[in-house]
Amino acid sequence: MARLKLSPRNWALVKNRTLSARRFPGTPTKFQPIDPITFKVNTPVCVALIESRSAKYNWWSAGFAQAFFYSGAFVNRQLTGFKNWHIGLSRPVLLDFREYEAVQYGLEFTFRPWHRDIRLQVWKYQSDLTDATNIDLQRILADIARVEKKIDDISEYGR
Repeated sequence: MARLKLSPRNWALVKNRTLSARRFPGTPTKFQPIDPITFKVNTPVCVALIESRSAKYNWWSAGFAQAFFYSGAFVNRQLTGFKNWHIGLSRPVLLDFREYEAVQYGLEFTFRPWHRDIRLQVWKYQSDLTDATNIDLQRILADIARVEKKIDDISEYGR
C-alpha cells in the first residue's frame, strides 16, 4: 500500500458546496430532504467533511459516501459501486479506495433527511501514490547488487 505524504500542499479542494433543503409547499415547518450529490474524481484518496450550521448539538450523523468506478460491464448502468462510508457531522473522513485501480472514480454523497443545510467539502490527494513495497524492494535490490560487486572484487583480487 502506498504511503501518503500528509502535508497541506498535497491536497486540493475539488468540491465546496452549500446545499439547502427546500420547504414543502404550504407548510413552513416541513422540508424535502437535500438531494444527493455525485461528481467525478481522478484519484483514489480523498478527504470529505460535512458541516451544518443548523444542526442541533446532539446530532452526530451527516450522511453517507459511496465510491463508484466507471466500467463498461453493464449496458444501462456504467457506475459500479464498491465502497461505502458513514460520515459524521463536522468530522473529516479519509476516503481511501486504492485497492481498486481505475482512471476515474465517482463519489456520491447522501445526507440525513433531518438536515436543513449542508456544507460539503472534498479534497483530493494530488501527490504521487508510490507503493512503499516497491520502494523497499528497490532498496534491497540495490543493496544486493552492491554486495555482489564486493564479492566479485574480492574473488578477483588474487588473480
